[in-house]
Amino acid sequence: MQQSKRPVYVGILMSPVLWGLVVTAFFYGLIFGGILKSAVISRYFTDSGLEYIETGMFFIGLCVLLFRWGNVAFQQKWMRQQEQAPETFLGAVPSGGNLPSDAAAMIDKIRQLPAKFLEGYFFQRLRNALDYIVRSNSAEGFEDELKYLADLDAAKMSQGYSFARVIIWAIPILGFLGTVMGITIAIGELGGNLSDTESTLPKMIAGLSVAFDTTALALGFSIVLMFLQFFVERAENGLLDRVDYQVHRELAGRFMQVSESPEGILAAMRSLCETMLEGFDKQARRQAAEWETAFRQVDVEWGRRMEALAPQVAESFHTAIMAKSDQWLAGPSEQLKRIAEALFAINNMEKVLSNNVSTLQGARNFEKTVADLAGAVATLKQWLESVRASRK
Repeated sequence: MQQSKRPVYVGILMSPVLWGLVVTAFFYGLIFGGILKSAVISRYFTDSGLEYIETGMFFIGLCVLLFRWGNVAFQQKWMRQQEQAPETFLGAVPSGGNLPSDAAAMIDKIRQLPAKFLEGYFFQRLRNALDYIVRSNSAEGFEDELKYLADLDAAKMSQGYSFARVIIWAIPILGFLGTVMGITIAIGELGGNLSDTESTLPKMIAGLSVAFDTTALALGFSIVLMFLQFFVERAENGLLDRVDYQVHRELAGRFMQVSESPEGILAAMRSLCETMLEGFDKQARRQAAEWETAFRQVDVEWGRRMEALAPQVAESFHTAIMAKSDQWLAGPSEQLKRIAEALFAINNMEKVLSNNVSTLQGARNFEKTVADLAGAVATLKQWLESVRASRK
C-alpha cells in the first residue's frame, strides 16, 4: 500500500542531526563571542578537542529525544480527543457487522487525512489492519493480525530509540578515551625524569585534569540523556496502550467472520439476509416519503388549478346562459339538471382526491391509492365528455 511521503527538503529540515549541529554551533558561538564567560565553561568545553565532539553528540541526542517527545505529545493529544468523542472514527458498527468489501472505502476515508496524522501509530495500524481485510477478502484470523500489528509497533518504537542509545553509549566512551589520552600525555610529560618533580609534576597534573574533565563531562551528558530517554520512552509506551485500546474500539467485531463449517456459513447467510432486509426496509421508507411528498404536491397543484379555473367556469356558464337564453327558457329544468350533475361530479372528484391524500398519509396503501386515482381520472373524463356533448 502506498503511503504519503514528505518532500526531501522537509525531511532534511526536520532532521535532529541537523538541528543538533546548529545548536552546537550556536552554543560555541556564545562561548567564543564572549557572551558565556565562565572559567568552568572554558575548562570543561574548550580545553581539548574531545569536548567539542562530546558536546556535539550531546546536542544531537538531545534533539533526537525532543523531536521524539514532540511527536508523542502530538499523538497523545489527538488520542485524548478521539477517546472523548461520542463516535469512533469509522462510525458505528452496523447490525451484523460490515462486509469485508467495505474495508476499501474505510481505507479511502483514512487516506483523506493530512500526512501528519497518517504518520502516527493509530492510523498506520488501522490502515494496515484494513489492508489485511482487503488482501484476504475475509475477516478470518483478524484478531491474530491485530496482535501481530501491535507487536510490530512495539518493536518499531524500540527501534526508534536505537540512535539515541548509540549516542548515550558513545559519549562515555569518548570520555574514557579522553582519560586515556590525558594520562598518556601526563606520562609523556615526565620524559623519563622522575627525580625532577618540580618541573614535571605540574605538567602531569595538567594532563590528568584534562583526562578527568573529559570523563566528567561525558558522564554528565550521558546521565541527562538517559533520564530524558526514560521519560520519553515511558510516554510513548503509554501512547501505544491508548492506540491498542482505540484500535480495539474501532475494529473489534466490526467485520463478519465466516467459518468453513456449515454452522458458520449458515450464520453468515442469516446475517447477510438481515442486512439486506434492513436495507430494503430503509428503501421502502424512503420511497414512501417520496410518494407522500409527491401526492402532497399534487394536492396543492390541484387546489391551485381549481382556484384558477373557477373564474373561467363561471364565465363560461355566464356566456352559455346569455347566448342560449331561449334554450334556457324552453327547458330550464333540463339545463339545471345538467349543471347540478356537473357540480356533483366536481364535488365527487374533490372528495376522491382528498381521500387519496389521506390514505397515503395514513396507511400508505399505494395500490388502493392508484386505483382511486384511476377512478377519479375516469370520472373527470366522463364529465368532460358530457360537457362536450352538451355544447354540441
